[in-house]
Amino acid sequence: MTWKAWARPRLDKNDEELAKFARKLGAILVKTGALDYEVAWAGISTSLFPVDIKDPKKKGHADEFTPRQKTFINMLDELGFHYEIWRTEQDVIDSKRNAIARAPASRLL
Repeated sequence: MTWKAWARPRLDKNDEELAKFARKLGAILVKTGALDYEVAWAGISTSLFPVDIKDPKKKGHADEFTPRQKTFINMLDELGFHYEIWRTEQDVIDSKRNAIARAPASRLL
């Protein structure tokens, strides 16, 4: 496996569509390695969190996540770090709502 293949996550069919939708809602998306993006919500979030966009049709399938993604997600779980898996536009909307709910009032002015 070449470095480029290792460093580049495979994109699901709905990746571009959900990323574009998230940007319209104010998300700042930065392409990363293990999962698709690091995300912050403009005017709400003060830090980035990992997000992977997945095809909702593959939810629960054995090959939904690559071995590298599984390892990274397990590490995040063990450390108690926040990450999200987006499969639908509703997941993106819920992400922003949850960010608003977690944000201190001073960040929402």
